Amino acid sequence: MLRDPQAIVAQASLSSAADAAPPDYLDVLNAEQCRAVLHECDASPGGSRPLLIIAGAGSGKTNTLAYRVAHLVCRGADPGRILLLTFSRRAAAEMERRAGRILQRVLGLPCATQSPALLWSGTFHSVGARLLREYAERIGLSDSFTIHDRSDSEDLLAIARHESGFSTTGSRFPGKATCLAIYSRVVNAQAALGEVLRSAFPWCAHWEDELTQLFAGYTASKQAQNVLDYDDLLLYWAHAAADPALAREMGGAFRSHPRRRVSGHQSPAGADPALAQARWARRDGGRRRRTVDLFLPRGDGAQHPRFSGAIPAAGSRG
Repeated sequence: MLRDPQAIVAQASLSSAADAAPPDYLDVLNAEQCRAVLHECDASPGGSRPLLIIAGAGSGKTNTLAYRVAHLVCRGADPGRILLLTFSRRAAAEMERRAGRILQRVLGLPCATQSPALLWSGTFHSVGARLLREYAERIGLSDSFTIHDRSDSEDLLAIARHESGFSTTGSRFPGKATCLAIYSRVVNAQAALGEVLRSAFPWCAHWEDELTQLFAGYTASKQAQNVLDYDDLLLYWAHAAADPALAREMGGAFRSHPRRRVSGHQSPAGADPALAQARWARRDGGRRRRTVDLFLPRGDGAQHPRFSGAIPAAGSRG
């Protein structure tokens, strides 16, 4: 049972729940979680707005999203047009599993019957990669691009570092992991390199010119090899969504009914959503008011992904 009184620590634009009593299957939720699940968006003037929730660790974030999805499907929403996003594969799988289990119970499906598939459930990176391959030619990419994980990206940066002559400097040049952390911070925070170095990596500030050269070489290597790193997946997606016509086309995949769509974004504890992700979320073919967005960041003690724009812990070096 989810009865944590701290379940929702901050909230904005909460609309009143439906006049009718909530369905019995929502009895396991506390009052604030139930309001989030039942929240309606209305694009008409004066209508209710999209929903923003900030919740702490152990507050039932995953369950709230899972029940939201199940509730929408029970009301007739097409599960293939529900966009459900999170940061890690494990969290994405868990949300999908819970939503499916809830749907089976609520719809009275036999255990052997598969619950409705959520075709657009996954991580920001996986869904971004899927959309970029589909619209690659429209945004100047080859649909055969390769995706580098963090380890691959560090290795490619190390090669660029060596080719630039920075692996044999008189004083120790930042290691490949630190270089990638700096690059990722610049991309996701959309901040100038000098600003990032001064605020987050002050021990590397005197290498600004060299890092500028290194990152130019790294970018050129990616383009020559038809490679996208994790930061690119969000960055290209955000840029694609900046084109109104393309954004409308992309958003059409999730536009089954203006009041029956959820775009769930769950951030891991301690993470600040990257600006590239935030810019994407604010676009969507001009239909932003017709969505329910659940941003659930900042818990206590969990790990956050490196691609976040969060400032690294003081003293962390590489």
